[in-house]
Amino acid sequence: MSHQDDPHIDFHNPEPEVVLPDRDRFLKRFVGENALDYLEKFRRFRRAGRNHFLITWHWPAFLFPFLWSLYRKLWGWSIVIFLVGIVLWPFSNLVWAISANYLYFLRAQRAVRRAKRKDLDEEETLQWLVKRGGVSNEALMLAILIVLLLFTGAYWKLKLTPVFTELSDNLEQIEKVQ
Repeated sequence: MSHQDDPHIDFHNPEPEVVLPDRDRFLKRFVGENALDYLEKFRRFRRAGRNHFLITWHWPAFLFPFLWSLYRKLWGWSIVIFLVGIVLWPFSNLVWAISANYLYFLRAQRAVRRAKRKDLDEEETLQWLVKRGGVSNEALMLAILIVLLLFTGAYWKLKLTPVFTELSDNLEQIEKVQ
């Protein structure tokens, strides 16, 4: 079969892509970056019309779970990840790495259901999903900046505490002499 005879390619689109069923098209719009990779994982979670958890691996969620969750606009999960990570790190990173794709799948499905209930036309629904989904480079950059500022502040506090302690001791000695 030639490339042009492939029924899975939409040749009316200037950038050919796989023709997706409605549900997958909506999920693809919600996910944004790396959507086809996520859709492949999402299909494994959905069998016989029901959701099924399967262990998958997600490197960014393992290495940087808090940052990944902010990047993917999982606001509530980012708070949970941060708090649990304080207590259970590094075990918590392993848990997030094996469950991140499924949690994101559930979030995407909820967003698609909410969008469909809004009684919008298809284009408005797709735009709503793009706005609510995708990634947030801004949240990621802000979190990285805050982490860097905290580490920088902690570094300088450790470096300068002995200096100020010595200065304070010297000033006390001077006051005693006078």
